[in-house]
Formats: sequence, structure tokens, C-alpha cells
Amino acid sequence: MDILDIKTQKINRKPDGSYLYRIVKLLESHEPKPIPCLIEYFNSKGFSVIFELKKMDFYNDYIDDEFDLARYAEGMGKFCSAFYVVTEDCGLLGDTSFISRLYGLTKLPIIQRDVIVSPMQIIEAKKRGASAVCLIMPAMQREFLKNLIQQAELLKIGAITEAFDAGDIQGAVECGAKIISINLNVAYFDEHRIRSLFELIPKDVVSICHTYIDKFEDLMALKVIGFDGAVISNFYDKHQRGDIFRQISERVREL
Repeated sequence: MDILDIKTQKINRKPDGSYLYRIVKLLESHEPKPIPCLIEYFNSKGFSVIFELKKMDFYNDYIDDEFDLARYAEGMGKFCSAFYVVTEDCGLLGDTSFISRLYGLTKLPIIQRDVIVSPMQIIEAKKRGASAVCLIMPAMQREFLKNLIQQAELLKIGAITEAFDAGDIQGAVECGAKIISINLNVAYFDEHRIRSLFELIPKDVVSICHTYIDKFEDLMALKVIGFDGAVISNFYDKHQRGDIFRQISERVREL
């Protein structure tokens, strides 16, 4: 049964906590928030700087004790095109409330990154104000990913498929992904690998690179390669990140 057709079905609507009941109540009690079409949005920007927000980086064993969403929304919102919010609670101290809190602070699109295991999470993400959800390719089977992409399209919420290698990209394309984010878990800018992976993404698919950005010139390199956008994180070296954010804010018009 299609997730959007449930309201036409004769089902038990008693508050029994069932999966179908929760979906029906969400669809009935919440008007859709104004969410831009992410593909059209990225295409209109030329090159988008997406600012990632996460409370903890377990790779560097670092916690952002401040994690001031209001400060990030005001400061980074001046030069970025969207926010990429990590809500995973396992090991990353994320919380889905970050989405609704940030939604009240910015007019920019908000992308929710979490481990999606149910279409229900996509509905809840939209209810909170997310413009898109991130679907992590290695964390799911292809048929399930394909179904989630279709459900997101029906719900009119963006779906960004996150790929880590060539096999992930191929699988994402076969599943009908329209936005692919290449995530390279390295502490340096590997232009050769980035370029080789980019060449696997079809031209009609929006491409985003999520990698370590050391300087403004790295963003320029990604644009020259052909990417539609790049993700930068609040988790750069504590002494260095202020400088790169300053560079980007001063030179963002060059992108």
C-alpha cells in the first residue's frame, strides 16, 4: 500500500501506536511546510556551499559544547546555500529536534542526515521542516533504497543518496537517485579520487562532494571539476576553521 494512499483506506484509527495510525495522524494534523524543490534550488545556485552541523565528531573525539544553532544560522547563513544537519544519536549526539529548532531560525533548505530505516522517518523529517533527507547507500539494500527514493518523491521532499565509493555510486544511479553526495572520510583533499568518482555520476544528476576542505581553493577545484555543491563542516581543526569560514564568507561570490 502506497504511503500516500493511506488516508483513503478504511483502517483502525484508534490511538494504538501502530505504524499506520502514526502516519495517518501526521498527515492529518500537520500542513506541509513550504519546502523548496531541492534539485531546482541547487540548479539555480550554480554552486552551493552546504554547511554541516553536528554536535560530535567521533573521528577526532571532539564535541562541540556550544553547538549554538542560532549563531550558526546567523553566521553561516550569510554565505551558505543550505544546512546539512546530523541527527544520528548513536555516537554523534544528534537529535531530530535540531531540525525543527533550525527551521525556526533560517529560511535556507535543511537536509537531515540520519540512518533511515523506515519511510516513517521521511514523513517526520518533512513535518519538522527538512527539505531533504540523506539516504546512506552502504547502510541499506538497493531495493529498499529505491523504495525510499520513490516515497520521498511522492512526499515532495528531497532525497540525497550518500555514496562512499564507485560501487555505491553505481547502486545509487541504478536506484534512480537524482542527487548524489560523495562522502570521503579522509583528513585531506584527495582531488584525484574526487575527480575519478565524479566522472561516474551522470550529468543529469545533482552532484555534491562531502570531503575535507582545507582552503577556499578546494571549493574552487570542486566547482571546476563540475560538482553542483560541497559540504563543509563545523568540525574543522578548532584553530583553523575560523580562518576557512572567513575566506569563504569573503570570497563566496567567486563561486
